[in-house]
Amino acid sequence: MTSSSLPTLVRVALLFSVFSLQPGLPCRADAPAPEVSYALSEKLGPLREATEAKNYPAALALIASLLPDTKPDTYDRFVLQQLQAQMLLSQSAWAAAIPPLENILALDATHTARAPREAAWLTPATRLDVLRTLAQLHYTLASGLPATATPADRRAGYRRALDYLRQTAPPPPTPPTPEYQSFLASLLYALATADPAAPDKAILSETLAAAGRGLALTAVPGEQFFVILLAAHQQLGHPAAVAETLERLVAVAPANKGYWSQLAGAWLNVAAVAAAGEPDRPSAARSASFRAIHAIERAQKHGALDTPKDNQNLVGLYLNLGSPEHAIALLEAGLRDGRIEETRRNYELLAAAWLGIERPDRALETYAAATARFPKEGQLDLQASQLLYSAGHPDQALATARAGLAKGSVEKPGLAHTWVAFLAWELARYDEAARAVDLAATFPDSRPEELARLKAALTEKTEGLKN
Repeated sequence: MTSSSLPTLVRVALLFSVFSLQPGLPCRADAPAPEVSYALSEKLGPLREATEAKNYPAALALIASLLPDTKPDTYDRFVLQQLQAQMLLSQSAWAAAIPPLENILALDATHTARAPREAAWLTPATRLDVLRTLAQLHYTLASGLPATATPADRRAGYRRALDYLRQTAPPPPTPPTPEYQSFLASLLYALATADPAAPDKAILSETLAAAGRGLALTAVPGEQFFVILLAAHQQLGHPAAVAETLERLVAVAPANKGYWSQLAGAWLNVAAVAAAGEPDRPSAARSASFRAIHAIERAQKHGALDTPKDNQNLVGLYLNLGSPEHAIALLEAGLRDGRIEETRRNYELLAAAWLGIERPDRALETYAAATARFPKEGQLDLQASQLLYSAGHPDQALATARAGLAKGSVEKPGLAHTWVAFLAWELARYDEAARAVDLAATFPDSRPEELARLKAALTEKTEGLKN
């Protein structure tokens, strides 16, 4: 909290010198205004000079020397403590300003109870300013407690702040101001989460109610109430409400990239929770996943979530939801213009997406582009080889598999040589098939039972040819 953020108590009421303090409105037209005693007024010259020179340390020292000479419950004590509070606030001495502020409230209350027909020492407006200032000070001090402070210490500070703030609420049926509701909701949230390990759910529910009422009182809602609602829903474990609140946040603050990122993640969390909690209702998870996609696509129109990683996530979402046609469009455009990282894996995803819509021809074109881009990645040739075989081209499949093995970078060389052996056997190239079987057996990833079957088939075939 800075001095400029303090309420009008500092800016108005306490900026006056003792000679211009305004008393409260009298209850009778002829009620005299309160005045300092003659004894005190004689001693105020040096104080006035120090105050006008803004020599607040000297002024505070003078006040400290004068206070013991004033009687309790007197207007002299009230004036000195009001000035003391003014100067302490001007020096950002927040903790030290609290006792004199609390004292002037008590002195005014005592005076009003003792002499109800006399002029009050605090006007109603100034009294409200004092209460608001005390609420802000206690809130700031509780928030600024060191990490070693106990949750009980924080709660005590927040409760004192709440007590002062609630005294500023207008009597029914006058509605509170949005500013009041904003501070109330913030204080309630701070109180509820004073112990992060054990948030108070009942007070969090009060927080939701306070923020909701604030929204109802606001013609054009800003971010603050939504941020409080968001935090409270997160603490209460309300994933759907978190996502819906973020939807409202991006509506009022579309330029905030952080909100868009949180929104996409929130809908993905809703999808995960739905999938885990309602496995028999896949439509709930699917719907939330589509809302995550929609969030990412809207975010990109505002310059958010537009990195290659974000686009990669979008591709994955479409593929997981069984929408390969959307993934294809993203991958092709992204690989072309750099919005998706040009990796072997992404070419493989694109080929798989083409297969998902039964376009093996386009999948083969993708593998051709990938092998041109990554000429040393033999695994790509092996995958293309399998597609060629499925398309009825075993000879091309064998040549492509050979090329892949020659390049290297094959993930499972034993299985790759086994594949070459199978293709060669089918094309009646038995010597090549036998060599491939022997090579396959030298790799730990090979499957002995498959190699045994191939060997037996080769032996049978070669012996048959001899006969």
